Amino acid sequence: MTLALDWPQRVDRLVLIATSPRAAGRRWLVRAGMMVADLPILRGHHRQPRHAIRAQFDATTRFDCTSRLGHISAPVLILHGKSDYIAPVALAEQMTALIPHCRLVLIDGGHLAPLLTQHRRLVSEIGAFLAAG
Repeated sequence: MTLALDWPQRVDRLVLIATSPRAAGRRWLVRAGMMVADLPILRGHHRQPRHAIRAQFDATTRFDCTSRLGHISAPVLILHGKSDYIAPVALAEQMTALIPHCRLVLIDGGHLAPLLTQHRRLVSEIGAFLAAG
């Protein structure tokens, strides 16, 4: 979102997956999710350094570009899990209402559902969106 806002000439189309323009006020839930994502079975062989995890947590919980969303000029596709508690669907719906030329696709499942369990649909939706441009 920041790239599309600060350097619009570099963004022809924007795809946003399981994200929001601000934290949902659930810092503990974000921290819990980041701890789960750091489990060896999920992170694979390459662990993110602790300082990077802290920086990601701070950025995730302090970022807010809600007031600037109307300035995004590129077409936007938002893919979001219907049961997302990390980035609630209400925030995805708010983004859709505030961003011109924006389409929201809701996918069954939670926060990472578009990436983990519905990847074929994800690829199909993104492919169609990019081909339309």
